[in-house]
Amino acid sequence: MLEFSDALDSFVGFAKLPIERGEVVSINSPRVPGQYALRSADCESAIERDFLRETVNATTPYVDLDRVLSAIAEDATKAGWSEAELTDAVIRLAKRYKMGA
Repeated sequence: MLEFSDALDSFVGFAKLPIERGEVVSINSPRVPGQYALRSADCESAIERDFLRETVNATTPYVDLDRVLSAIAEDATKAGWSEAELTDAVIRLAKRYKMGA
């Protein structure tokens, strides 16, 4: 399993940069409309950078997954992901990085 610090190393320059209003959304859209075999994995991959940015910039010693989901949701839904897909992806990412989810 990936450790949280390993993931940050692979996202150098991204994890601590807050997104400013008006900045281009960097969350990828689903490959095709509708369901397909790797859609949940694509959603997880699409939000991972933003997930890491939100967890690194947390102001508390614990990770508030509701806050993380809220911070990601607007841009991710504009990109074409559903709220259910986002919730599942946030939980999987938290488990992958051993954040107690």
